[in-house]
Amino acid sequence: MTTKTAADSWPQLSADGWIMAFEELSDFFGSIILAKDFGRHMHKHAVRDVARRALDQAALKVCQKKKDEDAYDKSSLLFALLAADCNHLRTVFHMNMVQRHSFARMELPEAPRFPKEDFRTWFHEDRATAILQEFDRDHGDGMTSQLRAVIPWDDSTFVFIRRGCGQGHLLGDDGGILHGYTPEWIILHFEKHAERVRISSKSQKPSIAIADRLASAYFGILVNYQNQVVKTYTKQIQHFLKEMAEAEPAKVSLVEVIVNRCGLRGAPWLTLGHDSALELRKALVDFDGKVSGGLTKKIRDIDGIKVGYRGKRLNMTFQQDANEADSFIVRYSEGRLSMMERVAFEDEMRNTYGITAISNERRFANAAT
Repeated sequence: MTTKTAADSWPQLSADGWIMAFEELSDFFGSIILAKDFGRHMHKHAVRDVARRALDQAALKVCQKKKDEDAYDKSSLLFALLAADCNHLRTVFHMNMVQRHSFARMELPEAPRFPKEDFRTWFHEDRATAILQEFDRDHGDGMTSQLRAVIPWDDSTFVFIRRGCGQGHLLGDDGGILHGYTPEWIILHFEKHAERVRISSKSQKPSIAIADRLASAYFGILVNYQNQVVKTYTKQIQHFLKEMAEAEPAKVSLVEVIVNRCGLRGAPWLTLGHDSALELRKALVDFDGKVSGGLTKKIRDIDGIKVGYRGKRLNMTFQQDANEADSFIVRYSEGRLSMMERVAFEDEMRNTYGITAISNERRFANAAT
């Protein structure tokens, strides 16, 4: 009786055939290894959000973690994206920057009549490249703006531009990098009709000037973005802080208060904080009962607070409106939150406390750089 081994079931290939087979396997596993290493540097939410738009439900289900239907294995998603289209990984690379960067919220003070086409339909790479070349000639700082990606996202559009900024390297016209200046990434996130844009950049002036130039071309008239201002009145903030100090900790919890005049003799500044929102709440109630005026009654005396949200601490400030003594702009540090977490946090603040919180990032057209 002849005993069969596993080798007996292998295909009968010539030496050249085996070499070709091993070369194909080598290329395949090489791509897998590179994709896994690439994933080490990518935010899990960037991978997940791109995958949800690029893969069908069957592929997503294979990548799900069994204990949590809303959680996915990041490496599995990357392998699936690579198998579907390697260009999906370029999208992940760019959206990873969105997850990790803060954005200044800009708006047109008086939005002009919207064109028939929405911004996403109107915007295409050839048109944008021509506008950027014209901007570089007019700006006259010797830097080159390179359009690296345009990514439609729901009803909005992300525009990724690489441009020289400061000492280090200079981007050449041929796409190469010359020593002398450091390139920066400018990310513009235009809403459907470009009436608002979010800007992430190292520089101040060029980024907002480029946004203005693109929007002006879209509207057909000269427009200029300004920092978004949403007023919140004293009573709204007082109600929010009262809820934070007296109610049971909710999705948003107070973990630190910084005041520049605390009501003690000599009016010193004071920072009061605790890892436990519940213990801090007790301390605030106790302090308010013993010190005239309390800690959170005079909003203009509060330098800032820290709130806990989804296990992260966020700085929040109340910027007094220069034109109206009773109103403030509520800003927060969004950099620690993912793109979807920012939306969820702002919705929670708006729906639960009636407060519109916006990023503490700002851009100024008259900045030096």
